[in-house]
Amino acid sequence: MKFIRQNAILLAILAVFLVLLGMSIYLLRHKATELSMVRQKLEDQTSQKKALLAKSPFRSTQNVEAIGRNTHQEKQLIAQALKYVRQIDLDFKPVEGAAFRQELFIALRRMRDVLKQNGVKFPDRFQFGFETYATHSPRDEYTPILKKQFIVAEELVALIVSNRFLELSSLKRPEVEGVSSGAGHSPETEPLISTGGKIEYIDSKDYLYTTMPFELKVMCDTESLRNFLDALCRSKFVLIPRVVLVENEKPDPLLSNLPKATGREMSGETPVRASSGATASRGGEVPGAVTTTNLVLVDPILLPFVLGEERIKVTMLIDWLEFRSDELLAAPKKPGAGARRSTGTEGTGNKGEDSAPKLPVVSPPNPPKEKKSRGGRMANEEEEF
Repeated sequence: MKFIRQNAILLAILAVFLVLLGMSIYLLRHKATELSMVRQKLEDQTSQKKALLAKSPFRSTQNVEAIGRNTHQEKQLIAQALKYVRQIDLDFKPVEGAAFRQELFIALRRMRDVLKQNGVKFPDRFQFGFETYATHSPRDEYTPILKKQFIVAEELVALIVSNRFLELSSLKRPEVEGVSSGAGHSPETEPLISTGGKIEYIDSKDYLYTTMPFELKVMCDTESLRNFLDALCRSKFVLIPRVVLVENEKPDPLLSNLPKATGREMSGETPVRASSGATASRGGEVPGAVTTTNLVLVDPILLPFVLGEERIKVTMLIDWLEFRSDELLAAPKKPGAGARRSTGTEGTGNKGEDSAPKLPVVSPPNPPKEKKSRGGRMANEEEEF
C-alpha cells in the first residue's frame, strides 16, 4: 500500500496507457477483418469480370450489322404497307351545304337504282343512314367527312350487290354534326382504337388512323356472307368486320322443313318440342311442351339440309380505317385533339373527287335540272328524298 501511495501518479498513467493500448489493438483487429472482407469481395468481382470477358458477352460487329439491316427492312415493309392503305386519297374541300345535299341526292338515287336492278330488297325511300339531311343541309365545315361517309357507303353497297345479298334492311353511319366530342383516346392506355361497339367516329391526332364504324342489317345465305367477308379484305378501303351476328330467318328450321315420311311409330305421350328447350322422358310432362300421342321416326337421310341453304339475318359492325398522310402526322397538334368527332376541315384539296367506288350495272343518272328557290335549295330536293 505504501508503494501504491508513493507511485499513484505513475500507476494511473500506466493504467491509462494499458486501456488505450487495448482499444488500439481492438480497433486494429476490427479494421483488419473489414479489410479482409473487402479484399475478398474485390477478388470475387474480379474473377466474375474475367469470366464474363472470357465469354465475350458483347455484340460482335456482324450481329450489329445484321440488326441494322433487319431494322432497315422493317422500315421498308412498314412504308410499303402504309403506302398501300393510303392509296385512296379522300381529302375534300368544304363546299356549300346545299350543293353537297344535291350531290348526296344523286348518290342515294344511284345506290337505290343499283340495288333495285340487282334484285336486292330495301325499304321504301331508303336513305342509307343519311336521314338527318332529308329536311336540311349540313354545315359547310362538315361536308368533307360526310362525303367520305357516302363514298364508303357506296363501296359497301357495291359489295352487297356483287355478293348477291337478298335484302338490305338497314345501314347506319356515325353522326358527325351536332354530336358531343366525348372522351379522348390515348395510345398509352389504348394501343388500338376501340369503339366498344358504339357507332361513333373517332379521330384522335395521337393515332396513325381514324375509325368510322358502319352497321349493316342484311338478309342473305351463308355462302353470300362468306364471300362478302372475303371481299372486305380485297376492297380498296380498309374495312374490318368487328361484330357479325347471325340469326336464321326461321326460328325452327329443322321442324318447319320436316318432310312427311312413314315409319315405325312410338306410342306414348312424347314431347316434340319444348319452348324452354327442356326434354322429358316418354310419358313425362314438360310445361309448355308440344306433345303428341304418336311420334313418327323419320329417316335421317330425309331430313333437309340447313347449313348453306337457309336464309339468315345478319347484323354487322364494320370499321373503316383511314390512315393519315405523312403531312398530317408531322403537323403540330391543335387544341382539343383526341376528340371522338372531326369537324372535317382537315382536307385541303379535292384529290379524292374520283375516289368514289364504281357501283356495278347502273351508271349515274343525269342530275335534275336546277331550279333555285329561296336559300339556294333545289325545288325538287324533297322529291328526291
